[in-house]
Order: sequence, then structure tokens, then C-alpha cells
Amino acid sequence: FDLVLFLSEMMTRELKAARRVHSAIVKDELSINTEKISVSGSTEMAGETGGDFQYMRRISDNRMFISLCDVSGKGLNAGLISVAVSSMYAAYDFDKGTFGLIQKINTYINDLFSGEIFLTGVFIDINELTGEIKIYDMGHSMIYIFREKKVISFESHSKNFPLGIQKEIEPVVSEFRMESGDMLISYSDGFPEQSNLQNERFDEPRILSLAMKYRNSSMKQIKDILYEELKTWRFGQAQSDDMSLLMIRYKD
Repeated sequence: FDLVLFLSEMMTRELKAARRVHSAIVKDELSINTEKISVSGSTEMAGETGGDFQYMRRISDNRMFISLCDVSGKGLNAGLISVAVSSMYAAYDFDKGTFGLIQKINTYINDLFSGEIFLTGVFIDINELTGEIKIYDMGHSMIYIFREKKVISFESHSKNFPLGIQKEIEPVVSEFRMESGDMLISYSDGFPEQSNLQNERFDEPRILSLAMKYRNSSMKQIKDILYEELKTWRFGQAQSDDMSLLMIRYKD
């Protein structure tokens, strides 16, 4: 009994230490505001740690790197991968290109888990002066552009599998130019897959309809409305997965 108690206390200490590291590196709220661009990222975990995470970093005078990722599974393992990949972002030399970073992340996860755990994500390189944007959509797919009164679905490449499934990958980039007033929105599957007591999902048409209705509001207001609407809608039903929301608004 004493041995079991000792091991239990030791594990509790290790878990608390891991959670402190996770919360120090993986932030719930991120934002950037300049004359040309506004970026808002938010994550709400289903537990104390999780697999959703976002990252934003200026990589040159005019360029920013922005990412939203979701690690398969939940809990501490997913949270530790979030910490490891976020650390890779911080240390990476972006002069070598986002392509190389994605390959490194894929190799790291595949070497550890041989395809049993994987990561879906969107990796964005944006030039804030010109609005030119490069996107690697690695199995994420929930990416939309709001332009005036239209919602444009971002088409991902069929070759871009989630990271960690294949040993070697050749990610394909998509490029386009954001126009003044455009807003890009992306979210993790915790949003549309959340169910209510009637087992109905808070599906993508509902999310996009709300975002379109309040598209001219501040991004903080849009974020608050989406989270509050989901909480009201799932009333009485526990949050089933981590939820993340990323928005980018371009101003000419």
C-alpha cells in the first residue's frame, strides 16, 4: 500500500509539472494587430491539457507565420506533442521555408508513434504589405474566406495528409492574395462536432452563418459570440473535445 501511495504521489507531481510546462508554452489567447492585419487565436481545452494549439510569429519585417493544429487524441500525450511542436516553431529558421518545417514535424511524430498519433493543421505564411498568403493545409480542411457577402471554401490538396501518418511527405502549398476587408476563419473539429442533449452537432453551416452575420464586428466580438452560442446550444452536455478558433482580417 505504501509503495502504491508513493507511486501515485510521484505520478501526480509529474503530471502537475507537465501541465505547468504546457500552460506556459501553449497559450489560450493569441493576437497580433498592425496597420494591415489583425490576427486572433483562441483555444478552449476540454481538460487541463489537450491537443489543440496555435502559434504566431513575425518571421521578417513584412511576413508572419501563423498556425492552428490539432493532435489526435486527448490528454497529456496530446498536450506534450503540442509543447514539442510549439518549441520547434520557436527554434526554426524560416529562411529555410515552411515546407521544411512541416517535414520536420512529420518526421518527429512518425518516428515516435509510427502513425498511431497524428496531427492535422493549417500553416500560414502571410505578407502583410501585399496580402499574399501561402497555406499548407495538412488534413485540416476547415478554412474559409469571408469576402463581402460571400463565404469561399478553401480547397485543400489531396496529397496533404495529416502529419505523422506517412514516413515521408511532399506538402503542396496553395497561394492567393487577401483583399481589403477579407477575413480568413479556421477552427478545429471540436466546434462542429460538439453535440447537444438531442445529439445534434454544432455543424459548420451554423458556425459560418454566425460568422457571416457578425463579420463586421471586432474579431473579439466574433470570437465571444461563437463560444457563447456554442455553450448555450450544448447546455447540459459536457464539452467533448478541445476547441480552437483562428481569424485573420486584412486591411488594405
